[in-house]
Amino acid sequence: LIQKYVTVKPLKVNDKVCYKDLEKTYLGMFMKNTEIPFERQLAESYVGKVRRYNEIFLWNGDEDYDGLVAQIDADASVIDASAQVDAAATKIAKVNAMIAKATADILESDDVRIFCPLAFYTGYVQEVLAANLYIMPNEYNNGDPMKMELTVPGTNIKLTPVLGLDHITNVTVDDGDLLVLTYSKNLVASYDGLNDEERFEMIINPYDGNNLYVTMEWKIGSALKWGNHIVKGYTTVSAS
Repeated sequence: LIQKYVTVKPLKVNDKVCYKDLEKTYLGMFMKNTEIPFERQLAESYVGKVRRYNEIFLWNGDEDYDGLVAQIDADASVIDASAQVDAAATKIAKVNAMIAKATADILESDDVRIFCPLAFYTGYVQEVLAANLYIMPNEYNNGDPMKMELTVPGTNIKLTPVLGLDHITNVTVDDGDLLVLTYSKNLVASYDGLNDEERFEMIINPYDGNNLYVTMEWKIGSALKWGNHIVKGYTTVSAS
């Protein structure tokens, strides 16, 4: 056993909402006749935006932080199925090519998934519909990629769309999609715990026309555990 460290990066969001715009938002939410307090709805809207940003950041990183995509590319033990995936003519065939490259150590694990771009997921669904292989998604929530997935027919592997895997540029694919097959516990997303450096504040400033000021600060990072328990497959976005 070896210790695995996750490097986190401090992130911050500052936002200012005009009082008049805030009033319009309040009236719009009030007309929905909901029992959820306005301030909670407003806070949850920011939480949703941060969740989407976090997913993109965890996979893509930024100019000075390597996300999961860069970490997977840098790990020589990762199983590369790009040639087979890119050569496959359909998205069903691309998914099957990923599974064919997976080892028994991966397939015997719990919660095996193929992470893919949202556009790839929707295209795959259309193909299985046309092939009469369609089964109901395990999760579906109005197009939210963080709450959508389905089981690949004939397997216990879930196809899970995530933000951050589309239009990848690397040494082999100039503009493509990335598929990643592994079990969920092999990919780690970690916060820095709750301390004074994490905060979420919404303050009405009476000295600035009652405008709303929002400040969010947090730390988050990603890491992979075992590269040889991951299959990656790059495919050009023009395919199927």
